[in-house]
Amino acid sequence: MKSLLIAIGFLTTIPVPQIGEYEPDALGRSTAWFPIVGLLIGGLVGGAYYGLGFILPAPLVAVFATIVWVALSGGLHLDGLADSFDGLLPAVSREKRLSILKDVHLGAFGVIGLVLALLAKVVLLFSLPKEQLFFAIPLAAATGRWALVLAALQPSARPGGLGDMTKQGMRKSSWLLAALQMLVMLAVAVYFGRWQALIAFGVAHLLILWVFVSASKKLGGLTGDIFGLCAELSELAVLTVFCLTVF
Repeated sequence: MKSLLIAIGFLTTIPVPQIGEYEPDALGRSTAWFPIVGLLIGGLVGGAYYGLGFILPAPLVAVFATIVWVALSGGLHLDGLADSFDGLLPAVSREKRLSILKDVHLGAFGVIGLVLALLAKVVLLFSLPKEQLFFAIPLAAATGRWALVLAALQPSARPGGLGDMTKQGMRKSSWLLAALQMLVMLAVAVYFGRWQALIAFGVAHLLILWVFVSASKKLGGLTGDIFGLCAELSELAVLTVFCLTVF
């Protein structure tokens, strides 16, 4: 139960009982519950989207649902996405990239990436078929948190960072339990006829793999900011597949 509360407290702004500092061992073990926390976030966003649909026009529903999504996660992964754009896109040395990623200030690439990511999420939510609402959004949020688990299995570019702390404390049983949760979610989606969930999951993994390879070449491993980039890109990938008209 403590690991679940740590996961909720770390990944969301939902109030939880005081659980102390995020020590590496405790934070690593909490990764076992990351997909479930993502499912919780997605369920709340989906509920907000559905409820707002009774009182607001569709474009505003998409905007406010995105705001709820960001508010629930505290903008944690968006911050990582923006910093990753600043660190990975410029043609600079590895040391300079790591310095940029550690800098609290936001650069031009980060601003552009942040705006595009938020705009994409609003448009995708607006375009999402209503019958896919309670499948696509929870699965997108869960896949985004599963991406964090996969990221924690990769080499770290900088010792002592938040990503490295998560990696240090994670056990084999943690990521296996997280993987089991994702398999159950996919099985449920397929059972109800949403087989595009498998394609969405596959596309998200291809994006994650691309980020891993790129970060390894440019940084020598992953940082906590790259974790956030993986989470955000995974969410956008899943939503995109569910919006495709070919399905």
